[in-house]
Amino acid sequence: MHIEEVVNGLQKGDCTEIFGCGTAAVISAVGELVDGETVLRVGDGKEGPIARKLREKLTGIQFGTEPDTHGWLMKV
Repeated sequence: MHIEEVVNGLQKGDCTEIFGCGTAAVISAVGELVDGETVLRVGDGKEGPIARKLREKLTGIQFGTEPDTHGWLMKV
């Protein structure tokens, strides 16, 4: 997805959530995008329902409260 698509989606209201993920960050919501003087708020600026659900599922797998159906975990 190109950044122009994201900007257009935010301006139209079609894009209501943006988040990044990684091993250390887990799922991190993006509250706003800033380009010079332009500030685009993402949704209400807080974690949205999709990011929340993904974060809860991923941390559940990491802590063993959710099943690891993909074989991601390795006991050390």
